[in-house]
Order: sequence, then structure tokens, then C-alpha cells
Amino acid sequence: METTVHRVLGLERIRQICAENGLDDEGCQMVDRILEEWEGLVGRPMAKAEAGIRIVGNNPRRREIVATIVKISAEFSLVQQHKN
Repeated sequence: METTVHRVLGLERIRQICAENGLDDEGCQMVDRILEEWEGLVGRPMAKAEAGIRIVGNNPRRREIVATIVKISAEFSLVQQHKN
């Protein structure tokens, strides 16, 4: 599923951020799944946090996955601000 974040930042940039945070394909897929879940949770930060925790679980790379999501979210927000 292509999310708003994927459309705005582009898959290449998202993959680049994943790589910068040391994620492999599995980690990148988790990031994609989180972004897909979050698509329907706009304005619901607690639900987003719960979805992220559920998806990441006890993955040993959870810190890197969370750092990647934070970086992607921040960049997405900045791009959206500049559009307005």
C-alpha cells in the first residue's frame, strides 16, 4: 500500500533513511507496515504508538526502527509545512 508519506517523500528517500539507521529489508518492511497502519490513525497519537509497539514487538532492531520512524515523520512534517 502506498501511504501519504510514501507519496510525499518517495520510496527511495524512505529506503535511504532506513539504510542510514542500519535497517535491513525486514526492518524496512516493518517501517512500511507502521506507516500503513498510521495512515488510518491521523490525529490519534496513542493509537499510533500502540500500533508501532504491536508491529515492532521484541524485534532486536526496535530502537533503529523507532529512530527511522521518527526521522521519516519529522521529514514528512517539514515537507508538508513548506507546501503550505
